[in-house]
Amino acid sequence: MRGWLSEIDVAGFGVAQAHLATTISVDRVVEATGANVGPVALRQIRELISDLIGL
Repeated sequence: MRGWLSEIDVAGFGVAQAHLATTISVDRVVEATGANVGPVALRQIRELISDLIGL
């Protein structure tokens, strides 16, 4: 974590860097982990991305 405002600490996963959002094809997903970041972190990530792109 670099302390940037565009980063969100995601417990158990590391850091989500909202300024580096990208898309990938579902064909590139190799294996499902059965885990996710959870509703609180997901909401924070979505809000931050919305702020960054001006929505």
